[in-house]
Amino acid sequence: MSNGIDDSNLAMILEFVSESFESLDTSEPLIDTLKTEDFKDNVNTIFRTFHTIKGLAGFFEMVYLNKVTHEAETLLDYIRKNDKSLDESTIDIIYKSFDFIRYILQVISVDYIDTAIAEEIPEIIQIIQIHTDHLKNNTVLASNLNKEEISLDDNSFDFNSLVNDEMREQFLVSSFDLIEVGANNLILLEKDNTNENLIAETFGLIHSLKGNSGFMGYSEIEEIAMDTETILDSLRQKELDVDSNIISILLSNFEAIKNRLEIIIKGNADKDLIPLINLDIVEKVIKKEIELPKNEIILDKKNTPIQNKKYSNENEIEKSKQGVKLKNDIRVETNKIDKLFDLVGELITIESMLTNSSDLKNLELPIFWKSANMLNKITRELQDISMSIRMMPIEGLFNKMKRLVRDVSIKMNKKVELVIVGSETEMDKNVIDEIADPLVHILRNAMDHGIELPEVRLNKGKLAEGVIKLEAKYEGNEILIVISDNGAGINRERVLEKAFESGLITNPLEKLTDKEVYMFIFEAGFSTAKEVTDISGRGVGMDVVKKNIEKLHGTIDLDSEFGKGSTFTLRIPLTLAIMEAMLIRVGKSTYALPILALRESFKCNINNVTITMDGLEMVRIRNEVLPIIRLHELFNIMPTANDLKDGILMVVETRNKRVCLFVDEILGQQQAVVKAISDYVGKINGITGCMILGDGNIGLIIDIEGLFRMSESNFVLNLN
Repeated sequence: MSNGIDDSNLAMILEFVSESFESLDTSEPLIDTLKTEDFKDNVNTIFRTFHTIKGLAGFFEMVYLNKVTHEAETLLDYIRKNDKSLDESTIDIIYKSFDFIRYILQVISVDYIDTAIAEEIPEIIQIIQIHTDHLKNNTVLASNLNKEEISLDDNSFDFNSLVNDEMREQFLVSSFDLIEVGANNLILLEKDNTNENLIAETFGLIHSLKGNSGFMGYSEIEEIAMDTETILDSLRQKELDVDSNIISILLSNFEAIKNRLEIIIKGNADKDLIPLINLDIVEKVIKKEIELPKNEIILDKKNTPIQNKKYSNENEIEKSKQGVKLKNDIRVETNKIDKLFDLVGELITIESMLTNSSDLKNLELPIFWKSANMLNKITRELQDISMSIRMMPIEGLFNKMKRLVRDVSIKMNKKVELVIVGSETEMDKNVIDEIADPLVHILRNAMDHGIELPEVRLNKGKLAEGVIKLEAKYEGNEILIVISDNGAGINRERVLEKAFESGLITNPLEKLTDKEVYMFIFEAGFSTAKEVTDISGRGVGMDVVKKNIEKLHGTIDLDSEFGKGSTFTLRIPLTLAIMEAMLIRVGKSTYALPILALRESFKCNINNVTITMDGLEMVRIRNEVLPIIRLHELFNIMPTANDLKDGILMVVETRNKRVCLFVDEILGQQQAVVKAISDYVGKINGITGCMILGDGNIGLIIDIEGLFRMSESNFVLNLN
């Protein structure tokens, strides 16, 4: 029982909430189409969404949800009966209606009733009613609405804060982690006030929190995070010294963010519960005009010091997790699916160890091998099924980007169209979760630095509205996510100038290719922005993008043409856990090659080998000449085969580049359960992970793309 509701009704309420979220997620992408001439079908779809939720809300006695959906339905009913495309202000009101309904559903998913938002209902109803009246009276709207008429102020409800259950939970959990690590760093920093690594790490944490909260629409948290980031940036630039006052200010900001996160979890919008930062006091402390009491952290509206306290959020987060759950007929928590996937991986490893055991060599065991083959067939089918469970279309994430582009373009007074291609492409759910943050950074960067203001575009002979294209597609065992824009492109000379100032350039300028120059923007702290905004400019975002993509064993490419636009290409494995591999031996070491990158293997005919003037070995294969990469030279190990005729050549390919790898021996094919290399070992060039071999030893999984980069560096190969 919960709030007097029996278990059967509780299950029905949760089902209603889940289905309502699905309806909203399906209908929201249609909102932007209401500006076009042929929009009536989509208006009807959105109307039916409001109508259905209203009816079910009445059935479950959700009075406030019923009232809001009724007003939204009334607005849509008027629109659909008057065949006229909508302006931007009406579109904005419909978005706000969606957002507020999501907010109510979030409250219901935790409290199983909607009474907690009673005080906020009159405001949203008034906004919708005013807009409906304006439409009926044919008056000019919203951007021209009298702000006093709808009583909105900086402390009013933030409609952009409403997102789906899964993203909200992920945001809350990660934010608490960031806050905890950051606060611990500050405490350590107070004792070791010259530790630049602590300052840099804390700056990076708060920057990520600022970006995440901005994307989620939690503007108060974003604002506090930006103030905190500014102070940390001053410490990083040594414009301020670390002292107890500064630490107290920063800790108070972290505490204020914690309190706001707690309010979000509880679905409680009582603003009196939220301690606010007094910026006048902060400024005086920074200027050393006043001293804060030791161990006290700053100040609410009444300038009363708020004592630091231990915050425990486990119960609330657990409560939040018990709310709305996946979109299938049977809803299963993702941690159970992850556990199943891990167990399947262990089963595959044990099956491989069993069938490859040295104890079985030279034994005649026909019945055993028949059973082993059946076991292998079953484990492969089980692996395919467990992988398919975790695969889901990227459409949900891409649709979230529509809202991001719209909101940021309005904020920056730019006209931007987002074109989405391949949203039906499926990826591992865990991978989708990991690429959300890089995607946000790239799109925000494209809108801030790429797409020009309308008047600038017109002066250049372009259309006033810029275009950003977001595309997903398969290529081999990878998924490509391509983000391109027709904006200003990258100014090579400007990037070189900043790289020189930052000490990043080591090669002579004339030897740097365009791609090498563009990759400087992924360096930590690098930015060509002339001023810092709440969108970008501190030189942290693109560094985060690169790190997150590399964490997924993926790569990122950047192409640009100054004045015409830029293209970011993310190459990401379909899944991070299991792959088909070809085992090879080099010396006493065993390595695994992704089998999808392998094209053929053969014994070398020495007559087909030539050596270039640079000392590079090349082999002719039919009508093609390919460079030879000796793995033992790259990895600095002793081979058993030194002459090409004594080993094996393996043709591998990635991104339309082909080379021959020279190895001692091919050991056979095996499914590889990919394990991450320990942080203690660190990043190894040319290696993407490890696996457990049939004999129980560890085999390293070769990163083909990494090998190509090593070869280009060591042998000055031109593989383009």
